[in-house]
Amino acid sequence: MEGLVQRSGATGLWQRAWYRSDCQALAVMLHGIQSHSGWYVGSASQLAEAGVSVVAPDRRGSGMNAAARGDTPNHRVLLEDLRRTVREVRTRFPGRPLHLIGISWGGKLAATFALRYPQLLRTLILVAPGLASQRDLGIRQKCWVPFWRFWEPARPFPIPLSDPELFTANAERRRYIAADPLSLRQASARFLLASRGLDVLLRHKACALRLPVLLFLAGRDRIVDNGVVRRFFAALPDEGKRLVYYPEAHHTLEFEPDPRPFFEELVRWVLPMR
Repeated sequence: MEGLVQRSGATGLWQRAWYRSDCQALAVMLHGIQSHSGWYVGSASQLAEAGVSVVAPDRRGSGMNAAARGDTPNHRVLLEDLRRTVREVRTRFPGRPLHLIGISWGGKLAATFALRYPQLLRTLILVAPGLASQRDLGIRQKCWVPFWRFWEPARPFPIPLSDPELFTANAERRRYIAADPLSLRQASARFLLASRGLDVLLRHKACALRLPVLLFLAGRDRIVDNGVVRRFFAALPDEGKRLVYYPEAHHTLEFEPDPRPFFEELVRWVLPMR
């Protein structure tokens, strides 16, 4: 099923949408720091074919949003963008349960949103979430980030994920990542500080999360620190949480040679009675 590329009426940001008038559930899907909604057409299409209306926004400054590439004023703006998107989807399809899907860095934003607005969601789905990373800026660059926030907040820093092999072992998908004109290669000083702001919120309030959580982890992930993510998951309330672990998979489950097991698990969680 092909997604509709459009601007959101609520945020003015570009998004891909798979609308079904007969949908049984809703999903909002958040991409990673370097990726965009176009990377996740496979899982969104599978959900839509099963009976889910899906909206996958491109984060401000990312993907199809050409203005202020890699920049954002602060983490509160990102959360507000997401709140508006969620409310827009719920207004369009009233009464349907909404599931929030956070992929890679998008898992950080999704988990923080779920802490702040649990009443808007049915469940939280985290896919190789970037709650802790094996990759970071060099020490010298990290020290300069707070300085540039005040003197030149939009100053770009390289995102330390330039090697497509970090995402997947699939040669075809590596070529796609390397040639993708919409991938984000740099992020501003204040975006990086906004990301740290989300880290702080999650670190201190994760135990307050009271939604069912589905967590996907890839055993050969070279981006996410699975040990830290497992500890985060273990600290969540026991009711309604589930971990799905693929020991031979790489970071971007969407790009596995056979992503069908991942797609099927996703559909089963969102539509358990199907």
